[in-house]
Amino acid sequence: MAEGAPNSVLLLGEGNFSFAKAVGRARRFEGAIVTATELGTPSEVSARYFAGSEASLAAVCDELLKLGVRVVLGVDVTRLECSDTCYHWESSTGAFTAGPLFDKDAGPPPVSLFVFNFPHTTRPGKTAKLLKQCFRSLRACTACGIAGADCRVEMRLRHEGQLRDAGRLIRSRYGHEEAAALACFNLVSVCESDLPWLESLGYEHRSTKRNARCGHLDFVNVWMWQAAPRAPPSVQELPHQCRRDVFFAPEALLARESRPHESWSGQRFVTRYLVRWRGYPDLSECTWEAARDLSLELRHAYDAAHACADPALPA
Repeated sequence: MAEGAPNSVLLLGEGNFSFAKAVGRARRFEGAIVTATELGTPSEVSARYFAGSEASLAAVCDELLKLGVRVVLGVDVTRLECSDTCYHWESSTGAFTAGPLFDKDAGPPPVSLFVFNFPHTTRPGKTAKLLKQCFRSLRACTACGIAGADCRVEMRLRHEGQLRDAGRLIRSRYGHEEAAALACFNLVSVCESDLPWLESLGYEHRSTKRNARCGHLDFVNVWMWQAAPRAPPSVQELPHQCRRDVFFAPEALLARESRPHESWSGQRFVTRYLVRWRGYPDLSECTWEAARDLSLELRHAYDAAHACADPALPA
């Protein structure tokens, strides 16, 4: 594999998998573990993109495996770190097998490149929110080891400014630059469209709602971002309204306290927990976090094991 080449690639929101077939035929990620994903169960994906024929979906999955591309369904781009119920295509059985997207014991290695082309939602005006949630999930993947700390994100996006200048409109605004910045991803490059090359290899851009072929797209750029380095938990600056567990994985809760808090409705008590973060064992890197900013399962486990008073620990 060439120096700097990705060793694990995740293709997001693949639709009819024509992009996955194109990059597989081009051997673009040769030597890497490539996984193509799509939202929905096998029956939902076959109904949406293969005229209800699960046999056609199976044929595409087999073709992709021959090209070195694995297929996993049921993958939500806004909750990648929580993808525990997915559907993996197994050519040996000719069926999908349920399981988590990432097997932390058997691999694949941490994702070094995510590719998400023309992100959109069927709800008008909600694409910007989708991208904010997607980048937030990608950052959470770096925290729990699913993705490499310096992973990259590649997107093909229609150029809104050129579309407006040409007197044409697109349905939604991406808000991609803001979404990336909020999750601390740095822009690496913006390149010209490579769609003609992809189309020569069989890529077809289709609409999700009707699976209609959209034809060649003009005014497209290829955007690339890279996850910015993280500072230690005690000093990492968090974007507005962002929880610390998006950037770091909680390893253990060490203590609990309730502190008075003045609000417009009067004084109330706020519960906080002292958190030790994975990879940062020193007490100096533990931080106090509000209960609402930690998972319910984590808090319930601590509360059940510490029914008596917590030991005094430094704030």
